[in-house]
Amino acid sequence: MRLVAVLLGLVALALPRPAPACTCSGAIDPTIRIISPPPGVLLPLNGRVRLRMDRSIDVRKVSLRAASGDRVEAELTAWAPGGVKIVEVRPARLLYPGTKYDVVVVRKKTPEPIGSVTTGTGEDRTAPGGARVTDAFVHAMKDCGWCCSEGILGEILIAGLADFGAAEATLAWQVWVGPADGPGYGWAFDAQAIRFGLGPMSCGPALLPRPKGKVTVTARPVDLAGNAGPAIEATLDFANPEPWRKN
Repeated sequence: MRLVAVLLGLVALALPRPAPACTCSGAIDPTIRIISPPPGVLLPLNGRVRLRMDRSIDVRKVSLRAASGDRVEAELTAWAPGGVKIVEVRPARLLYPGTKYDVVVVRKKTPEPIGSVTTGTGEDRTAPGGARVTDAFVHAMKDCGWCCSEGILGEILIAGLADFGAAEATLAWQVWVGPADGPGYGWAFDAQAIRFGLGPMSCGPALLPRPKGKVTVTARPVDLAGNAGPAIEATLDFANPEPWRKN
């Protein structure tokens, strides 16, 4: 069964530390990309759109516009893991079925189409489920290709996660460090690995401060319609990192 992973940047305060050995190029990518739904995947009528951009980009407004003239305003929620920003676009009402909508953003004043999504025929009321943890470990990073952290990476591998009628790439995770009985600590939007880098980052804010020992992580899968599935839990032991694993 293919491993599902969740890439996560957890924004947190950390004590000052020496700068990492690697540096960023300093270039800012001005592109705003639709990351979910991916190409070829239909958006449920109650679905949401997720955008990815450089953390320095300020998006003030997003709307969905159809060729028929239908225009749907949206509420925005943003997260900034490391050097990137993820914006979730939640339409103010149900979308029309079988309709192509242009995603139009406003950075300053001028509306700017950045791509399009197409709706399916119905709403999504089914929560994702079936996830199970197959491994959880802490290892030393092989290089600084992650923009980059302090050289230690906590990683959680998960298998079996599924959402009826939806592509795996449309799933995200709400994450807590500790039990899921308070505000969410962060979000994960990548379907490759739950990864906790140790700050400070050279391209963004500090991530998870270096723990002294074991850390319990709780994560709950959430689909594009906002349906939340059962939570999974894993423990990472940062006191005993192992050599780098290539997954």
